Formats: sequence, C-alpha cells, structure tokens
Amino acid sequence: MQLVAIILVLFSALCHAGWNFFIKKSRHPTVAYWWMMATSLTVYLPLFIYTASGATASLFLVACIIASGLTKAVYYITLGATYQNSDLSLGYPIARSGVLLIPIWAFLFLDERIALSAGVGIALILVGIYLLNVKATTLRALLPSKQQLNKGLYMALITAVMMSIYSVIDKAGVIAPGLGSPQLRAFNFLYVMFFASFVFLTPYVWGVAGWEVMKTEIRGRLGIHTLMGLLDLTGYLGLLLAMQLAQVSYALALKQMSIVIGAVLGTVFLKEKYGTSRVLASLVIVAGCWLISISK
Repeated sequence: MQLVAIILVLFSALCHAGWNFFIKKSRHPTVAYWWMMATSLTVYLPLFIYTASGATASLFLVACIIASGLTKAVYYITLGATYQNSDLSLGYPIARSGVLLIPIWAFLFLDERIALSAGVGIALILVGIYLLNVKATTLRALLPSKQQLNKGLYMALITAVMMSIYSVIDKAGVIAPGLGSPQLRAFNFLYVMFFASFVFLTPYVWGVAGWEVMKTEIRGRLGIHTLMGLLDLTGYLGLLLAMQLAQVSYALALKQMSIVIGAVLGTVFLKEKYGTSRVLASLVIVAGCWLISISK
C-alpha cells in the first residue's frame, strides 16, 4: 500500500473508534447516530451543492448508492443493539470482524487478488480480533463462554456481515464514473450514500424511539453530536480515498487498528476489563497491519 493510503486509513480508524466510543456512552445508540447523521449532513450540505454542481449519475451508481444506504441503515440498527447488550471492548471487535468476508466478496465481485503477505496479515488480524474477546491466554479461554452467546454477540455478528457488504459496494461505487470529477467523486458519493442511509434509517428511529426519546437524546448534546458526525463522515471519506489507491481488502483490514483504539477507550474511560490476552491481541493486530502495509 502507498504511504498516503496507509495514513488515510489510520486516520479513518481513529475517527471510527472515536464516534463508536461516543455512541456506546449515549443513552440511545441508534437515535444518537441518527442525530449525528442529521447534523453532519446539514453542515456538509453547502459543500456538496458546490462540488456536485453539474454532476451526473449512471443507473449502476444509483444502484450502489441505494444498496449501500440500505445496508448501512441495517448496520446502524444492529450496531446500536450491540452496544445496548455488550461492552465496547467486546462488541466493537466482533462488529469489525466483517473483514473476514471482504476478501471473498472482493474476489467474487471486484476481481481482486491478494498477495501472500497480505493474506497472512489479514489472518493475523482475524486471530487478534478473536483473542480480544477472550478473558485469558489459556487454551480453555479459546472456547466461547455461555456469557458471550447473548443478544449482543448475535447483533455484532450481523453488524459484521453488513459492514463487509457495504464496504465492497462502496468500493464499486466510488470508482464508478459519475458524481463529478475523479478528485471530487469520493466526497460526492459519500454524501449521497450517507443521505440515502439517513432516509432509510429515519422511519425506524421515528417508529421505534419516537420524538420524545429523540428530544431527550439531543438535549444538551448538539455540539458533541455534530462533532462526532463530522468525524464519521470525514473519517469514512479518508477510507474511500484510500480505497481508490489500494485494494479494498487491504484498506479494510488495515482499518482494523480501530479495534485496538476502541478496546483501549473502553478500558480506560468505560472501566471495562482488558487483560493480558487483549494486550497480546493488540500486538497481533499490529503485526497483521504491518504485513498488509508492505504488500504490493
């Protein structure tokens, strides 16, 4: 991977872990994310109007936007359920484990090939993701406990599948012709795709939570919602730009550094258990990311 792509992905990882930490701390995770999207889309609207002036979109691009928006809406719903039923340091790594499926989707639909060193790196990251979810480094700890088999785990697994699907869709959409010049395409695609996701998510939030819950979530927190929304869009823009420079499986695997950041945030600020096994798991993930970064 190019150095620029690596920097963009690591920046995206930092932003992603940051807003997930905020979502975990919120009273109503899915509602909080709805407000994040509403504020960030409003702030970025003037820029989008300027950059998308005169842009066109093919039928394929429209299909990518709709499919990605719908998949992301499901992702945000199941992610909210994950954080309502598990720790950040447990649910977040599982939700990000969709990287396991990305090489498969990329091979089937994007005709990408994976170098041996990158394949080993991806494998190490997956091992690290699993080790983050065990309580010790003993052989017995490698088996999932009954406590782990709860709603939070199931929701996190569904979230992981959704992440793997929309990542490949976004890769196809961001390189497709349309939505302006190549320099502006990533931002324009990002904005339209996030708007589609916002539209699909709105009926669920209004129907399940209702306006009173939505008012409670935003009261006194408009500033932090706006900041986290900007981090989300800006961080994902960095990832889309990186995917224009590198294979999607490489970029998404490297972004798993956010797992380490999220685990540390959960440990330090939310007082969740980390333990020796999670420290070792972080080192395994770093090793995997390094292998991916040097792959050609």
